Amino acid sequence: MHLDSLESKVFAVARRTLGSSTGQAMIDVGSAGVKATGFGLISGLALSFVALRVLPSELYGIRDYAPLTLTAVPIVIAVVATAAIFLPTLRIIRIDPAVTLRME
Repeated sequence: MHLDSLESKVFAVARRTLGSSTGQAMIDVGSAGVKATGFGLISGLALSFVALRVLPSELYGIRDYAPLTLTAVPIVIAVVATAAIFLPTLRIIRIDPAVTLRME
């Protein structure tokens, strides 16, 4: 994972050096995380609906539908994932390309 974050950092600095805007660099760096989060949320919700149909017949006391849980958990996961994507992206964007290139 460290290598991936290092590559993202180098990629963002290179893009900004070549004239990319800050917003475009943030989109380039954060898009992979947003795609992974979206895929995880969609597949997790789909699998949870399948599991909710199977579990009540196997376990006593489990309802087949819990609307509070099915809305709260994806919202919490989306908020945490957004913070996990956005905060490192901000750190990468704050790097001055000129300073980084001088260090190389």
